[in-house]
Amino acid sequence: SYEDLDAPIGWQTPVEAPVRIGSGCWLGANVVILPGTTLGCNTTVAAGAVVRGEFPDHAVLGGVPAKVLRHHSKDAGWLPGPPA
Repeated sequence: SYEDLDAPIGWQTPVEAPVRIGSGCWLGANVVILPGTTLGCNTTVAAGAVVRGEFPDHAVLGGVPAKVLRHHSKDAGWLPGPPA
């Protein structure tokens, strides 16, 4: 948590929060999932991504920090970027 500026970082307790990974997800090599993250079902995370936050079902994530690169819409199929 690094909230005490007078204490060494190694002595401070890290923040803990549950991580939820939906069924059918695929995580590439060396992905980092940070505390409090929620991934929707059938979401793909590109190798080396650092993921924090909530992400929808049927999405492709990548980057540092990770963002939605593509998502699937039942009406329009695969679309670039996050859902509106």
